[in-house]
This record gives sequence, C-alpha cells and structure tokens, in this order.
Amino acid sequence: MLAVNVDKQRKKADAFLAQHPAYFPAAQALDLHGLSVEQATLVYQEQGRIAVVEPVLQLRLPLKGEQSIGLRYGFDAMSGASPNGASPTHTPQTFTSPSGQHYSAGTGELPVRSFRDQRHAVALELERPLTRTLKLSAGLNGSFETDYRSLGASATFHQDLNQRLTTLTLGFSLSEDLVTPSGGMAEPLADYQNRISVGSSDTKQIQDVLVGVSQVMNRRWLTQLNLGFGRDAGYLTDPYKGVSLVDSDGEPVSWVNESRPDSRSRWTIYWGNALHLGRDVLHLDYRHYQDDWGVASNTLDLQYWWKPELGLPGLRVRPQVRYSDQTRADCYAHSLQVTDYNALAPEFLTADSRLADFQSWTFSLRVDLPEADWGQFWLKPAVMTQRFDLSPTPVGTQNNLDLVPDLQVWMVTLGFRTTL
Repeated sequence: MLAVNVDKQRKKADAFLAQHPAYFPAAQALDLHGLSVEQATLVYQEQGRIAVVEPVLQLRLPLKGEQSIGLRYGFDAMSGASPNGASPTHTPQTFTSPSGQHYSAGTGELPVRSFRDQRHAVALELERPLTRTLKLSAGLNGSFETDYRSLGASATFHQDLNQRLTTLTLGFSLSEDLVTPSGGMAEPLADYQNRISVGSSDTKQIQDVLVGVSQVMNRRWLTQLNLGFGRDAGYLTDPYKGVSLVDSDGEPVSWVNESRPDSRSRWTIYWGNALHLGRDVLHLDYRHYQDDWGVASNTLDLQYWWKPELGLPGLRVRPQVRYSDQTRADCYAHSLQVTDYNALAPEFLTADSRLADFQSWTFSLRVDLPEADWGQFWLKPAVMTQRFDLSPTPVGTQNNLDLVPDLQVWMVTLGFRTTL
C-alpha cells in the first residue's frame, strides 16, 4: 500500500526489475501510447472451507513530466464455509445463522457456516513530481460487499537524496468502513442462538503512517527499511462468530457471541534486501508485527529471481519460500470453561483462529513465460499450510478432538501484461 518506490535505485544498482504502482494525475489530454494493461486472476481454495476467484485489471498510462495515471478494478467471488467459532464436540450440533437458517456439524467436526458473497474494489492513483527530487503518490480506493463498505485515501512522499542513491519515504492512509451484518449487530457475549441485535450497522476507522528509507549500498545490493504505525477504532468484532463455553469434561454448555476491543494500535518493521548475482537476483525480506491485543508475528520471505540462459526474452522463474509465526491475542481461546468464564467475567473473548498461535509455511513458483509482440503471460502456483497451537489447554473429552484443525490452502494466479 505504501511501498517505497525503488525504481531509480534499482537502475543505479544495475539490479533486476523494478515494480512500481500506477497513479492518477490531474485531468489532461490523454495519449494512449505507452498504456500498459495488466490482468491477474487468483484462484484460492482452503481445504474444505473457503473458495475465492479474484480477477484484477490494472491500467497504467505514463504522461509528460514523469507523471502517470492508473485505474485498478478487482472483483472477488467468495463461497464455501467459514468456522463459526464453536468448538467440535462428541455429539452432533445444530446452529442457527444470523439470517435464521439452520445448519449442523457432525461428531468431532469443526462447525462451519456456509456463505456466498461478492466484492467489488476500485482504485484511482496519482504519481507526479513536486520538485526535481520530491515525488507525490496519492490515491483513492473503495470496496463494496453485501455487508461491508470501505472508502479510503492515501498519500506518500518520496524524497531522493545523495544523487538518488537514497530515498526517504513518508506515507499516510486512512479509511472509513461501514459494517452492516445480516441479522444486525449482535450483543457482545450474549447467547448466540437467541440473537439480540443492538443495531443494524456500525463503523470502523483505520489509520496508517509509514516512514521508510531505501539505500543503494553498492552496485549489487539494495536495502530498504520501513517502520509502520497504525490504529483501528470502532467496530472490530466479527458479527458472525461465537465462542463455546464448556464444562469441566469439555462438553458444551452454551455458545456466546464473540467480543473484541473497539481499538487496536499496531506497529511493523520491515527490512528488505535485493542482491544482484549477475543475471539473477536474490530477495530476502523480514517483517515483524506487534499490536496492543498481544499479537506478535515474524515473517521471513526468500525469493530467487532466476533468468535462464535459454535465449528466450522475458523468461524468468521465481521460487519463493515464506515462513511466519504468530502469538495469540490476549482475548483468544478456542473455548472456555464456564467456571473460568464466570470467575474472570471477560470483557473480550474470541475463538477466531486468525488470532491464535500458529506457524505458517508458503511455497510458490512464479514463471514468467517468454515475451511476445502481443504481451506476456505468467503463472504462479502456491501452497500454504498453517499449524495451530492450542490455548488454553484442552480439558476432558476435548483431548480426543481436533479443536483447531491445521489449514491447507492452494492458490494459483494466472497473469497477463502488455503495452500498447
């Protein structure tokens, strides 16, 4: 979103490719010569759960004076089943969705709720120089779903120093989101099955600031350091998830709506490196994330951009390995004993596995096919596995159940780009 533009630095370093966003400048007569068209379609499938098909189209047009305009449109078609937060048990369970429909989970099965939704997203972007060494990147974006709307804006300044070998970056973004869940806003920690609505909609605000520097260390090494600060405020609860309350034997007693804090402060540090190895480039990136919910994560990303010497222009192969780990949020529990619930009287509680302890591995291989006069195709298959650590410790019969099953995800992206 607020990535540092390192195109000039990569050229100075005689490095591999530079990727930069497209932007939307002030209205003026448009010459379509040089218009680039990029299209990519992602097919995403979780094992036994959510499936997503996401085509994205992006147009980029360079203009005079190092300006450029861009338009990006994306469409998501989502379907499948999402965990509702309830714990598996040794007996079948029946649930009522917020819309009043009934669905069931068999013995030992993780309860999931089927859904189907669509999302439209559009972004207009601008890039223009303010001075010889200062550049502005700005954009507007919006996304729209059945029960969610988001409108946002961003602005980033890039200042070149040291004969353009150093770039300082300062970026800002904000969004205003509207949540309108089916069945209304559930009362926090109230009985899930007998839903009590406390309103039909609520809002959420997201603010981010990024400070960064990129530096050409020598002809073969480009490094980049970013610090990010963000704050979310408003309705941060998932209106469709609950938490199981169990007895000392691990059997369910009741099921309550989840509840999350109404604010979240977070910060990130990112260190990226590109090492030019003759024809090829090695990318090594590290990212640390932490917030005041108790979540902390570390991500290590390794990519090798290989250019085979086969005499085929544009042919590139990019194997990638990514490892990530995360500590759970303070308010997370896969389920909670009734006695602990009554004694602690928690204000916040969630069983969303995205806030749990886990380790994740992702393996992918992108292949850019040889270029032709009419454009270039690329293909990127990937597989991701997530393994969760249980917290709190299972009790009684829960020890015989897979309370938070490992997650397996398959992804394939097919892309095409051309320049008119």
